[in-house]
Formats: sequence, structure tokens, C-alpha cells
Amino acid sequence: MNLVDTAAYNSLTDPLRLDGLAFPTPWSARAFGIVLTAAQCGLFSLNEFQQALIVEIADFEQRVGPVEAEDVYYSRWVNALKRVLSLRGLVHEPSLLAAEQAIRDARAAHPHPHPHHHAPDDDPVQNTPSPIFREIGQ
Repeated sequence: MNLVDTAAYNSLTDPLRLDGLAFPTPWSARAFGIVLTAAQCGLFSLNEFQQALIVEIADFEQRVGPVEAEDVYYSRWVNALKRVLSLRGLVHEPSLLAAEQAIRDARAAHPHPHPHHHAPDDDPVQNTPSPIFREIGQ
């Protein structure tokens, strides 16, 4: 990491600044953490991610309108992350979709191991994971 990225990373991971940080959904918190960890590991710079996020938000606002909800904002984070990782040749969309489907299939193929019953809405087969995020209207 260069000095700017190191300073940005340190400011984003400062416990005093993160203390009041809240996320609208669990996946948005994971997206935030994945971006910081990937940048710290050198997969891309925070500046590179920031530029991808700016482009992603601009594209969204041109197609749909202003980003007003936090979950919509963090879905832009996920898309910017995919964009950066794809440009680096590290991840490809078909691979992500296949991995999501494999997780759903594996979870559906294994019966619930606990010796007690759950309400129908707690059925692990019926409640297989949905995609990490969905675009508005999907």
C-alpha cells in the first residue's frame, strides 16, 4: 500500500471511528469488511476501489436515480468490488453465480442436524441463502 492508501485504511479501521458505525444489513457489513481486507492484502488500492465506487454510483444514478437508501449504497459497494476484482482478473461473474448456487445446493442437500423441530419459516431447506445482494426490482 502507498502512503495515501495506508492513511485511508488506518482512518477506516480506527476503532474510535468504527465504534458508531452501523450497517443496514449483515451483507453490507461484510461488504465493507471485505473491501478493507482485500485492500490491506494488496488485491487493489483503496483509491482504485473509490474510483470504481464513484463510477458505479454514477452509473446507477443515471439509470435509476439518486442513491438514497443505505442498502442501495452498499449494493454499489458490492458492484464496485466485483468491478475492481474483475478488472484485475481475480473474479468473474459466472464464477460468483456458480459459487452462490453451490452453497444453496449443498445446504439443501444436507438435512438439519439438530434433534429438535423448527417452525416452518426456520426450515433450513426452505431458507437457503439468497444471492449476496439483489439489484432493486429483482
